Amino acid sequence: CAQRILLCDHIATILLPFLMTMQFFLATHLPMSQAGDGWCPAATIGSLGKESAMSKLLIFRWWRAVLNVHERRLPVPTETAGRILDSLASADDLLWPREKWPPMVLDRGLAPGSRGGHGLIRYEVSEYVPGRRVEFEFGPMAGRLRTFRGRHYFEVLARCEQSILRHTIDVDTDFATWTRWKLLIEPLHDALLEDAFDKAERKAGMPAPHRSVWSLRVHLLRWLVRRQSARKPQAA
Repeated sequence: CAQRILLCDHIATILLPFLMTMQFFLATHLPMSQAGDGWCPAATIGSLGKESAMSKLLIFRWWRAVLNVHERRLPVPTETAGRILDSLASADDLLWPREKWPPMVLDRGLAPGSRGGHGLIRYEVSEYVPGRRVEFEFGPMAGRLRTFRGRHYFEVLARCEQSILRHTIDVDTDFATWTRWKLLIEPLHDALLEDAFDKAERKAGMPAPHRSVWSLRVHLLRWLVRRQSARKPQAA
C-alpha cells in the first residue's frame, strides 16, 4: 500500500509541469466578468465553480520547503466572511470542521501569543487582524515534525464585492520531513481544509454549499491514525 502511495506521488511529480502550464492557461484565458469598479475573473483558479472538487492552488516548491494554498470564493461581503474567521477555535466555531477532525484548541483564543493546535500539530498565534487575518507560528513538535519551521494562516480577501477565504502553509523543512508531509500529512491537510471551506459555505448561508468527498487515500490514512492512537493507551 505504501508503495502504491509512493508511485502516485511520483506520477504527480511527473505531471506537475503540465498542471502548472494548464493553471497558467486558465489564469490568462478565463472569461472576465465586470463587477463593482473593475474587472474580475469569473472564477478563481483552483475553485472553478461548484463542480470543482478542490480549492487547492497548484503551487510548486522544492523539497526543502512547503507552500500549500487553498482558497474558496464566498458570495458574501467581507464582513460576513470576517465573522466566520473570527469564530475560529471558539465554542461556536463556524470554520474549523471539528465535527470530522481534531478540534483547533487555543488557550487564549485568537489573541497573539495564544498557544495550542489540533491533534499533534502545535502552534501559537503570531498575528491577528479581526475580520481579516489570523497567523500561527509552528511550535516545537516531537518526532519527525521537529524540523517543520514556519507559519500557517487564514485570511479574508475582497474580490468583486465578494470574499476569498484563503489558507496558506509556508514552512522550511528537511527532506525526511518533506517526504512525510507529501506521503502522510498533506492528503489529510487538504481534506481538512476542503471540509473547513465547505462548512464556511454553509455558515455563510449559501443555498447549495459544496460537499467535498474524501479520497480512498484519505480514508486509509485516517484509519491508520485511529489504529495508531488506539494502540498508544495499550502500550502505556
